[in-house]
Amino acid sequence: MLGEKIDYILRGLETDISEIAKYAGATRSAFSHLRGGSRNYDRSSRTVRRFADGLCTYAEMTEKTDTLCRMISSDGLSGNELRSAAVEWLFSGEPPLHKQERPDPVLFGKKLSALMELAGVSGSKLSRELNIDASYISRMRSGERMPNKKDQLISRMCSCLAMRIRDSRRLKELGEVIGVPEEYISADSAAGNIFEWLCGQEDSEDVSTVKALIRTIESLPDSFPDASADIAPELVSPMIVTAGEYTGDEGLRSAVIRFLAEASEQRAPELLLYSDRDMDWIDGDFRKIWSALMLRCVRSGVMIKIIHNVERSAAEMIKAITNWLPIYMTGMVTSWYNTVPKGSRFSNTFFLMPGKSCIEGNCICGMEEMSEYRYITDAEKLRIRGLYFDKLMEDSRPLIRFSTGPGAAVGNYSVYNIGHIQICIGKREVIVNKLTGHLINFRITHPILCRAFRSFAESIV
Repeated sequence: MLGEKIDYILRGLETDISEIAKYAGATRSAFSHLRGGSRNYDRSSRTVRRFADGLCTYAEMTEKTDTLCRMISSDGLSGNELRSAAVEWLFSGEPPLHKQERPDPVLFGKKLSALMELAGVSGSKLSRELNIDASYISRMRSGERMPNKKDQLISRMCSCLAMRIRDSRRLKELGEVIGVPEEYISADSAAGNIFEWLCGQEDSEDVSTVKALIRTIESLPDSFPDASADIAPELVSPMIVTAGEYTGDEGLRSAVIRFLAEASEQRAPELLLYSDRDMDWIDGDFRKIWSALMLRCVRSGVMIKIIHNVERSAAEMIKAITNWLPIYMTGMVTSWYNTVPKGSRFSNTFFLMPGKSCIEGNCICGMEEMSEYRYITDAEKLRIRGLYFDKLMEDSRPLIRFSTGPGAAVGNYSVYNIGHIQICIGKREVIVNKLTGHLINFRITHPILCRAFRSFAESIV
């Protein structure tokens, strides 16, 4: 029970044992013994108290105290009171909330009613097609009854509804109802899509984002995007503003256009990128320009090393990875994450073309629109910025690795096949294989991302 509770709380706070150990000033191994149950602990144990202290400090520093309070049923507490409550919860007989979750018959009934309305079928008509009593359909819709999802009745019901929706040419509307993009629903897959939605719990954000990542990998082209995906130089050149300082999001966009254009034109050996500010500045129309300039750089032989900001949810990390996937396919990008806690006071951006130029800026979090970005070209300052990046890399680990061909899962892995994607989940990594067209694989090692894939696996079992 203690190990289950620790896993539950780490998953809810989107962190891992190593991170909590850092905030507690303890060794990872001490907390690993606590989690694994290899030793006997009680409430008065120094290790237990230090774990609770690290847990509460992490929650406070990452603004997740409300989440922690909710998970241990101790709303409104803080400081030593919260630490004491965390210790008591760890050793109470109360199971983690996720162990108490059960399919909701009322939710099932509402979903069934929505599907029947979309299919244009009444309870009596559906009962005749399924050869069951109409009152049973009525009780399912009201939430009084819910068949086991292994019951063949649900499979037959999903097939019947899918056929009617397909025949009435309402697959697009089906996608809108069940939250699946139109391009991922076909006449052949509709029954399965309906079954997954009807019988499943509402997906967590992490599970939904993993599904989106799987769909993106499955739809990746068999080759690197051709030159037609680029933008004409005459569209970029007028946007290049030469200045020493740039302000706000628009300023950062101008500086990045200048920076990437110079990198591709000068065929720079490499770019070193780090930013822990939000990625909103890349949204909208600028995303197309940014993507095209990045493609132009890698076509020019520029290697890109990026340290991602991963002190955020798994969903946000996966979304960031999804944006980079087409460029990962070139083999010209390596991605990393830094293991040192960032904190939440300052937002920093650091883009370096060694020996050529650097964009550098920082501000108080939440004031990015007022941030000033310096465009540095002085040789000595660039040398020092190179040392800065080297120092960041000392505490960085690979975030995702790309290679061609299927990724071999050697050892104890759980293997799941979803369409043309194979997911191999091990103790310390996840391998995602694309099994059709140009065979490729991605290896993911960050603990929070691995946990998101495990949650996804649990949702499809």
